[in-house]
Amino acid sequence: PAILSNSDFRFQNVPLSLVYLAGYVRKLGFTVKILDAYNELIPAKRTIELAAAMKPDIIGITCDATRFETIRLLFKSLRARLPDALLVAGGSFPSFRQADFLPWVDVIVRGEGEGTFAEVVSAFLAKKPLAGIKGTFIKSGSGYVYSGDREPLLPLDDYFHPAWDLVDLRHNYFFWGRTAPVATLVTSRGCPENCAFCCLPPLWGHRHRQLSAGRLVDELELLYKKYSVREIYFKDNLFTLDKNWVRDFCEGLRQRGVKLSWSCGTWVKYVTP
Repeated sequence: PAILSNSDFRFQNVPLSLVYLAGYVRKLGFTVKILDAYNELIPAKRTIELAAAMKPDIIGITCDATRFETIRLLFKSLRARLPDALLVAGGSFPSFRQADFLPWVDVIVRGEGEGTFAEVVSAFLAKKPLAGIKGTFIKSGSGYVYSGDREPLLPLDDYFHPAWDLVDLRHNYFFWGRTAPVATLVTSRGCPENCAFCCLPPLWGHRHRQLSAGRLVDELELLYKKYSVREIYFKDNLFTLDKNWVRDFCEGLRQRGVKLSWSCGTWVKYVTP
């Protein structure tokens, strides 16, 4: 689930991290469901009931600092209701604050999740040891044992299979959106900068990696034609870092006739006047 509480309606979007993870794991042959409790405004008690009714082998919850207290209570309740399920936490907060998830969470995925989570799922369902899977903190006794960093995902195209069908895109909203329905995407990982306030370089590294322009246009064409999306916000830190890539992307949209409005995150030094 992507939990809880929806107190700021100026900007909200479907849980992209879960959409990305679910799509990649499903492509490998596993059955996946997303319970979007945050956008559906499902109370915590009902969220636990719905999750338990699915009888899952593995439950993964993404967590940032703003939702930590609610999510910790969810993990505690899920541990009691589903003692045999593997409980996995991911996202920025557990990547840095592992001890706060004891004793309920079995595995914490640090940083980029697609490759790591897929390996965890495969090993657990095959009843193989989880120890040693790169990018994980595995619960051991009264603490966690870190297996070491995983190499950055390359190429990103190989891991990019968003499971839009598992969420309701009508929950996407941002206050400057002009042409509903809208969608959000992250097209890159890593950042060459070193801002003191940002947690992403420690998680994703300093090497900037981006989807190929063609693969991104493929996905936007799908959103445009199948889901009637008409506006996109790219949540990347530095969407415009590679100006040639941006030109290829814009030309791809023009050639395909995908008439979308879009906006993006970047830094002023990476914008051409």
